[in-house]
Amino acid sequence: MPRTYIRTSNRGQWSEESLQMAMEHVRTGGMNCFRASQDYGIPYRTLKRRLEKNDEKKHAMGPQSCLGEENEKKLVTYIRQLQISGFPPTGENLRKLAFQFAERNGIPHRFRRENGMAGWDWLQSFLKRFPTLVTKKPQGLSVDRAMAMNREAIAEYFSLILDVLSANNLLDKPGHLYNMDETGFQMNPRPDTVIAEKGSPTLYQVTSGEKGETITVIACCNAEGNFIPPACILKGKRKKPEWEDGLPNGSTVYMNEKSGYVTSDIFMSWLKDHFIPRKQQGKVVLFLDGHASHCTDPDMLDLAARNDVIMICLPPHSTHFLQPLDRCVFKSLKQAFYKAMRNWTLSHPGRKVSRAQFPIFLTEAWKKAAVPSTAQSGFEACGLYPYNPERIPDEAFQLSDLVSTNEADRNERDYSDCRGCAIPSEKDSNRLEDRMESAIANETMPGTSFEAISPIPVLDPLPKRRKKSAAVLTEQHRIEDARAR
Repeated sequence: MPRTYIRTSNRGQWSEESLQMAMEHVRTGGMNCFRASQDYGIPYRTLKRRLEKNDEKKHAMGPQSCLGEENEKKLVTYIRQLQISGFPPTGENLRKLAFQFAERNGIPHRFRRENGMAGWDWLQSFLKRFPTLVTKKPQGLSVDRAMAMNREAIAEYFSLILDVLSANNLLDKPGHLYNMDETGFQMNPRPDTVIAEKGSPTLYQVTSGEKGETITVIACCNAEGNFIPPACILKGKRKKPEWEDGLPNGSTVYMNEKSGYVTSDIFMSWLKDHFIPRKQQGKVVLFLDGHASHCTDPDMLDLAARNDVIMICLPPHSTHFLQPLDRCVFKSLKQAFYKAMRNWTLSHPGRKVSRAQFPIFLTEAWKKAAVPSTAQSGFEACGLYPYNPERIPDEAFQLSDLVSTNEADRNERDYSDCRGCAIPSEKDSNRLEDRMESAIANETMPGTSFEAISPIPVLDPLPKRRKKSAAVLTEQHRIEDARAR
């Protein structure tokens, strides 16, 4: 366990504000040191020592941390820079870094040299000293997704939306704005966090099988909060009527002979028989991702255009911030689904979960997750209704902004190395001055910095590819292009 000082006396009960006031009265001659120590409850020797050293800060009692307060503050800044870069450190990384920093800077320490890292108790104490740091499990983010969320592409996307909604008089009609997407469910209950006896060497939770069948659910809702009944895709050739028994009212099942995933034919059937009969009268906008099953069949695109369905394809690799179903619906839907599955396995020990029980789980989860408030929150969070591009948070562009800055810095270095070049602009000069000041500040730091020991990784921009962006799929020229292919 971390070594924590436990106060057993009344020592050190005075505040930093009291110390500052006492020192001020002594300096101005309003009190002598002895009188100020009595009035403000500060030991006489402590107050006299602080006056001699001109130290107005209240420090923690007991020995200071191994690396020192200033170095630990620099470590916190370094951790923040790693997080912004998309490479947050693990506890083991920090322990190794603390050991290397102490070794290279000649700081006395009690870390074990055998394993070359600080102890677990140091890490726990460090986290207590800086409560803004917490241990979290990050979500994986591919480089494509990180780079796709750039300000230029998203601005073009919202500009396209504004043009379409304005041209069709749909800015104030939330019932005419729809979003559809698919998500997969594994027919095997996932182990959840449980309560068990401390010190158990191995902990098991019995499941119905090693792995289960994957079933895809097509979900769709509008900005008013109304959900279209879900459609399920099962692997197989022949559909049995009982597979639809118990599903949410109005639901249907599609069969895919090869897998439980959507195809162009299935999406065509869903659009024709499931969506168009239930949509609002008049023109509607359907937001969807750029999966091949959604945008390559010219007959499907023509069907949508003839039935007043304007299909807008989201920018690639951006659905985690731009798709309402991804933002606010699917997470709660899956949590409720797997909870229902775990409860069923507890009530039916030894029985294997199959597609026969799928309607039970989906119906229970659908009633909890597919509610108006979640759909409305999703459209609002994505800036679709009310129309507000500012709802996309700055953190969405964090990595792409960083890559753009790094690329600009590299260009500046290349520029500064050349001879006979044009005079840089005022903006470029200011940026170069900032970089020079930062470099001077780093040079004046004693010893070896954390960045020198473990440089912060830098993402490079992806190679130039054919530009993909948001598009209105049901425009006539796109339908003709799809037929030409």
